[in-house]
Amino acid sequence: MKIKCPACSNVLSIPDAAAGKVVKCPCGKQLRAPAAAGPPAAATPSATRPPATRPPSPARRPAAAPSNFDGDGFFDELTESDLQPVKAVNKPGRAEVRDHSAGAKLLNQYSPGSGGAAAAGGQRVADMTLATPGSRILATLLDGLMYAVIIGAGFGIGIAILAIFGAGPNGEPSAGVFLAFNIVTWASIAIAYLINIVLISKSGMSVGKKAMGIRMVNSQTGVTASFADGWFTRNVVFGFLTGIPVIGFIIAIVDLVYLFMDGHETLHDKLAKTMVVQN
Repeated sequence: MKIKCPACSNVLSIPDAAAGKVVKCPCGKQLRAPAAAGPPAAATPSATRPPATRPPSPARRPAAAPSNFDGDGFFDELTESDLQPVKAVNKPGRAEVRDHSAGAKLLNQYSPGSGGAAAAGGQRVADMTLATPGSRILATLLDGLMYAVIIGAGFGIGIAILAIFGAGPNGEPSAGVFLAFNIVTWASIAIAYLINIVLISKSGMSVGKKAMGIRMVNSQTGVTASFADGWFTRNVVFGFLTGIPVIGFIIAIVDLVYLFMDGHETLHDKLAKTMVVQN
C-alpha cells in the first residue's frame, strides 16, 4: 500500500497490516493509513458502451520517488511519548528557559546579572573574590602618597624658580616668573591625577590598587570599570557630595562604615555600580 505524505509529498510504502492505523512520516508528520478495501464486487453485465472520450489531462510534475520505510517497528502504533510536544531548540547566544511554569523568557547570556561576562574577557561576578577593607584602605593611602610626591615635587620646582629668577627691582617676582611657578605647580597636579585616570580607564586599577593587587569591576557584569564609573562617578561626583558642609562629613563617615559591613560595598561603590575585587 502506498500513501502520500501531505507535508513533504513523499510517497510511503507501508505494509497492509498498517491499514487504518496512525503512521509517522520521517519528516515527523502523523497521518492515518486508509482502511483495507473490501473484496471486489462481482461484475454485472451491462450494455456495451463506447469508451468515453476524456480531454487530455494537463502535464503533472513527476511525483517524488517512493521511499521504502518498512523497517521493523517503524509503523507501530503511536505511544504517549510520541505525542509529547517537541522540545524547543535554543537559539545561539541564549540561555535555556529556567522557569517553564511561569513562562519565563529566554535570557541573553550577556545581559547584566546573567554571569556571561566571560565572553567579554572577564569573570563571572559570582566567581570573584572581594577585596578586603584593609587592602582598599592601603590602596587609598598609596594613591594619596603618589599625589603628594608628584605634586610636592612640582611645587618644589616652582619655589626654586621663584628663588632663582624671582628677585625683581622691587624684590618681587616678575610676571613671567610667577607664571612659570603656576604652570609647573598645576602641571604636577594634572600629571598626578592623569596617571590614575589612565590606569583606571584601562585596567580598573589606580596606582595604589595595582600595588595591592585589587581592581574595580562593574558589579552587574563583572567587566573592568569604565572611566565614567571607575573615576568620574567615584571621585568627582562622590567627591562633590562629600564636599558639602556638614552633610558631606556625615556621608564620608557612613561611606567608611559601609566598607566594613557585609559585602564591603561603600556608598561610592553603590553610586558607581562598581565593586573592588582581588585581581
